[in-house]
Amino acid sequence: MPSEALQLYVENCRKAVFGPEREAAFDQLMRAADLWRGAGRHFSAAIAAGDAVDAAWGRPDLMLIAQRSAIADLGTSYQKSPPSSPEGLAALQTLQRDLGRTLWLFETNRQAVNGMIRSLSEELGQRLVENFANSEHAESYLVRGVRISTDLEGEWSIEFPVWEVDPSFGIGGSPRMIAIPSAFKLFVQQEDWYGAHGIILRHPTAFTTPGLNGQRNVVLAAMNPGRAVELLDAAADAFALDTEPSTNELVARGGWSGINVQLWAKYYRARARIAEALQEPKDVARLIGEAARSMEGMESGWHAPTPARFRILVQSLAKLISDPTVFEP
Repeated sequence: MPSEALQLYVENCRKAVFGPEREAAFDQLMRAADLWRGAGRHFSAAIAAGDAVDAAWGRPDLMLIAQRSAIADLGTSYQKSPPSSPEGLAALQTLQRDLGRTLWLFETNRQAVNGMIRSLSEELGQRLVENFANSEHAESYLVRGVRISTDLEGEWSIEFPVWEVDPSFGIGGSPRMIAIPSAFKLFVQQEDWYGAHGIILRHPTAFTTPGLNGQRNVVLAAMNPGRAVELLDAAADAFALDTEPSTNELVARGGWSGINVQLWAKYYRARARIAEALQEPKDVARLIGEAARSMEGMESGWHAPTPARFRILVQSLAKLISDPTVFEP
């Protein structure tokens, strides 16, 4: 028999996004959060409060109340759960997501929040290595990622997909699915090249998807500067192979994005040309021009801070070299 909290949640989670009943849904979702919190189910309380943020859209005062409630419950959930438990991992990942939502929904101390997100990401990566390096599913936890599901009533399960898990993908409602990135992806995101390289050495044959193979070559380039040109070109080649999968695979994976082809392949091709320019100064003008052309189209579509800054720098250098008069002092 489902609890009153689950009944309230299931009846109102879709109303939080669709239809004219959002205001009533907010109250019911916050009520479900209170009930779950009272029963010690802080992760479930956080999910209900997080959906209440959507129900209160357009009412910043109510959105902030719900957001603070969700973050507090997620903090309690991850602190009280065993480090290797599905709930502990799911709470850490969801807390990072909700803190990221805080950055674009509310006025806040961006530096402090970004620091918290980075700290949680580092902790999640370390938890995965420390608890699952010798697991029978070590390649999933350390390289591909896992998917954790819960009925919000205390039952948890873990899937180990054969493809690379996309941490931005999740399923709402009940059961709730949370995608957990691998330790390798977390280390790459943090530019912890030593941590990521250790996983490559431990599981050299696990990097079978274009995205993972591309990231593997990026890490190897960081660890082997003398081979940077070769390895960054290999990374760009790998990312460019990440084409849209078949319909059946697309359904199984829950989605696909063109970011590897449209952003990362172009960015690392340009990085390879700049690395080559450092090795061949006599060809610097040609190579910087090639780097700039490699990033054409990056100004629209996918965005990431480092590639965006790099594109502006390289394109400015290319203009300066081709015609120094285009710049005022």
